[in-house]
Amino acid sequence: MKTILVVDDDDGAMLPLLQHYLQSRFPGWVLVTARDGADALIAYKNTRPNFVVTDFYMPKMNGEQLAVAIKEKDPELPIFMVTGARASVTKQELFAGIYSKDDIDGVAEAIFEYMKTFKRKERSGAVRAKTTGNF
Repeated sequence: MKTILVVDDDDGAMLPLLQHYLQSRFPGWVLVTARDGADALIAYKNTRPNFVVTDFYMPKMNGEQLAVAIKEKDPELPIFMVTGARASVTKQELFAGIYSKDDIDGVAEAIFEYMKTFKRKERSGAVRAKTTGNF
């Protein structure tokens, strides 16, 4: 099952827009959402998504802390950061890209480009194996 984990605590327009975009462009993919980093770790453990889109500022655990925790178990997993505030991301190498919530088109395009790569790898049999392990 191909899965996308989207993590955002904001009730604004970004999450619904991104959900609509992903579901319309990638039918058949399962979209899992979480409201904060701690819930996202549980969702990650339960679903082992093919990639993650996360906000930076969230309660309990920010997006960078989430990325560190996930990358310890799954270093190849692409994680896209989307933030509405000027984030102080110190570990930019953890992310496939860092985008502003004001640039939802840029976020969507980056995800679309990643998905094209994923589909090529999937056809060639080179899609990364999902890791196992416990948090």
